[in-house]
Amino acid sequence: MGRGARRRRVSAAQRQERRRLPRLRRAERRRAAGLARDGRRVVRRDRRLPGGEPDERRAERRGDAARAARPRHGTPLPGRLAARAADARSRPAVLSVASGSTAVLGAKKEALQRRIRARELVFGIQDGLLSTVGLLSGVSVATQDRTVIAITGVAAGVTGGLSMATGSYLAARTEREIFEREFRDQERLAASEPYLAQEALLESLTADGLDRPSAYRVVSTLSRREDILLRTVQEKVLGLSAVDLSQPLKAGVVMFASFVIGALIPVVPFLVGLGRGALPASWGLSVATLLGVGVFKGVLTRQPLIRSGVEFAAIALGSAVVGWGIGRAIGGATG
Repeated sequence: MGRGARRRRVSAAQRQERRRLPRLRRAERRRAAGLARDGRRVVRRDRRLPGGEPDERRAERRGDAARAARPRHGTPLPGRLAARAADARSRPAVLSVASGSTAVLGAKKEALQRRIRARELVFGIQDGLLSTVGLLSGVSVATQDRTVIAITGVAAGVTGGLSMATGSYLAARTEREIFEREFRDQERLAASEPYLAQEALLESLTADGLDRPSAYRVVSTLSRREDILLRTVQEKVLGLSAVDLSQPLKAGVVMFASFVIGALIPVVPFLVGLGRGALPASWGLSVATLLGVGVFKGVLTRQPLIRSGVEFAAIALGSAVVGWGIGRAIGGATG
């Protein structure tokens, strides 16, 4: 009787376990289906990069490409751009931009561009002044006719200004043409093989220290607009910034005007008829002008004004003295 009762109890337990197994299997299937739905939601929320890649590149990346999710349009992602597991868990922080900050930053950007473009002004004045005062010093040794000296200075200023303006115009135009050609090449490359631009930007961001999931989200967001992605790649990866492109005509005009102004400053003492004191006055006026230009440079660069002025004048006059010394040495050697 005892063994029969035990068998009946075991059989009852087995029957109860067999009845529970189907319920457990159904619960497990429901849980797996729920996890799959959650995974599909994450994939849909995480917008992937547009554009596929050639079959030969897919063959190289079969391991990564097999793990890459498909975006809504069904095009497979490049393997290197496949999102890591952290993508589904991390979300970008929302940045709060103060009201009016965009206008302030825009004004600051324009002011910065103006300060950068003032280099033609500084360079033109310095070059015109030093070259002319050196020429006038040499001519003063050969003749004491102040009219001849003044005409020589004015002629040298105008011709030198034209030469410098032409050089500045051609240099700026060449630079602009090189940049524009590179822009067109990048546009064609992005149209034919968009994944190359995406990968280049991703690698650049990660090289700068941004973690790969965050860099992937940045590239994914920018890829929604091909023009924005291309411009970012040009500026970030290639260092080609559209705002840095010089305006050739404007650069030439500024260079001509600044050179002529700098060249006429040493001529003024000879025009007003100071006699023998014209040459010392010309040098004194030139030094004062160089100090002023150095102070102006200090204003642009936000450096101490006196130090900037003295430094600029010392460097400019030092080069003039070196040139004068070389000229005297050559003159002495030739007799």
